[in-house]
Amino acid sequence: MMETLFEMFSRLPRQGPGLDEMTTAVYHALPLTNGKPKILDIGCGTGYQTMALARATKGSIVATDIHPPYLEKVMEEARKVGVTDRISTHASSMDQLELPEGSFDLIWAEGSIFAIGFEKGIRDWNRLLAPGGCLVVSEITWFCPDPPKEIRDYFESVECPVLDEIDARKIAEDAGYEVLDTRRLDPKGWWEKYYTPYVELAPTWEAEADANPDLKQLIEEMMLEIDMFRKYSEFYGYTFYMLKKKS
Repeated sequence: MMETLFEMFSRLPRQGPGLDEMTTAVYHALPLTNGKPKILDIGCGTGYQTMALARATKGSIVATDIHPPYLEKVMEEARKVGVTDRISTHASSMDQLELPEGSFDLIWAEGSIFAIGFEKGIRDWNRLLAPGGCLVVSEITWFCPDPPKEIRDYFESVECPVLDEIDARKIAEDAGYEVLDTRRLDPKGWWEKYYTPYVELAPTWEAEADANPDLKQLIEEMMLEIDMFRKYSEFYGYTFYMLKKKS
């Protein structure tokens, strides 16, 4: 199943929702004191946001993902952009990052922390930040206190816990961070490079699905996810949490 999932999402521009302009704006809003920050991009996928960060910063980036072919694509893009001198890769699960403690000025996890959970992720990664370093994660979040039953039931059925912004801020503060700001991703960040390309490619995948039961299941799950977002995007989406490690 995982190999099928990796193969499916490798064909998309992004492996999750996001916008270059959002990545850039959030980066420039951070109080980074190092003019050439050391950045860790966790769960980078094929590196769409990695390249946006590389264009926004003069610093160096370590891009990590559990799937080595994704990292090969990151370096292919780095060569195209001309930033191979500032980007390196590290193949690892995000909950087993064997990297030096206190070695990064900024940790970036765009649309990836769901894989291990918001609280676990921000607690585990705190040790990798230098004193006063920043952590940015985008995570699925309720935008209202009482969303419709159908979308609540949907997230329960796929075992995806959804926090509201108040609870997420409290978790972050308890985990040793100052919450600098929160910013919600515009719905177009779900469609432009993620859902719309998926829908356009769906007929190709469906033609392959008869010979691959895992692919058939993944297509059904993804199309249901897209339908839920189409119906209920005013009630939930991604929030960028901009955090600073407390001294």
